[in-house]
Amino acid sequence: MSSLFKTKEFANIVLIGDHESKKADLLPFIYAVLTGQSSKSFAIVDKARPDPVTTNPSPRYDVECLGGVKVTIVDGPELSSDTVPEELEAVQRAVGGLELIDAFIIVADCTKKKLSQGIEDALQAVSLAFPRPVRRNFFYIFTSNNPAKPALGHEQELPPEARSQVIGTISNMVLLRDLFKKEYDQSSRHEHQEELLDGFNRHFTKGAGLLEELFRHVDRCPRQAKNMNHIYRLAATIESKLYALLTLEREPRLEVEYPLYITRIFIPT
Repeated sequence: MSSLFKTKEFANIVLIGDHESKKADLLPFIYAVLTGQSSKSFAIVDKARPDPVTTNPSPRYDVECLGGVKVTIVDGPELSSDTVPEELEAVQRAVGGLELIDAFIIVADCTKKKLSQGIEDALQAVSLAFPRPVRRNFFYIFTSNNPAKPALGHEQELPPEARSQVIGTISNMVLLRDLFKKEYDQSSRHEHQEELLDGFNRHFTKGAGLLEELFRHVDRCPRQAKNMNHIYRLAATIESKLYALLTLEREPRLEVEYPLYITRIFIPT
C-alpha cells in the first residue's frame, strides 16, 4: 500500500468520542492501517499500540506512516452521554496542546439515533476555539460494537452539512480480534483456521478501506490554526514574492514610444 498522504508531510488529528463508541478500540486499528500492517499480523501477532509521547493533557501518539509522513494523534477523553464541564475542559486542553490541526475524527456508536450531548458540547467548544470555521474539518466514523451483527450503516441523524463528512461504519476490530483468536487457538484443523482468518480478513479489509478514505480526506483538508500569526506571516511572504515578480515585469524595456495625440493624415484623392 502506498502512502495515504500525497500533499502533506505531517498531519495532526484529534479523536473525539463517548464511552458508548468504544473510541479506545479504534486507535490500534488506525495505527495498523497507517503503518501498513496486514490483517493476519493484526489478528495473530497483536502488536501493541505505540507508547504515547505524552499523557498530559491527553495521550498523544506520533505515528510514522508509509511514505515517511508523520501523523500525530491526540486521543481526547471518552465523554459522558450528558454535559460534564470537567470533560469539556479536558477536550479544550487536548486541543490546546496543538498549534495546527488537520482533522477532528468524531467516533460514535452506530446504533444511536443522535450524537450524545457530551459529543455535541465538545464539538461546540472546539468550534469556538478557532478563528475560522472548523466544522469542515470534522469527519464522522460510526462504530459497530456487536460482533454478531455486520457493520452495515448508522442510525445517526446529522445536520445536512455534516452528511458529506461521514466516512462510514466500522466494526470494532479489537472485539473481533479477541473472538477470532479464541476460536483460532481452540481449533485444531488447519482448514478451519484458514476459514476463520478469511472471515477476519474481510472485516479488516472493509474497515481499512474506510480509514484509507478518511486519511485521503485529511490530506486534502485545509489545515486549521488557533493562532493566525503564522497565516499572516505566510501571507506576507507570498505578498513580497508577488511584489518582486510584478516589479521584475515592470522593468524598462526597449520599446517604441508613441505620442498621446493623434495626427491627422490627409490622403489625396
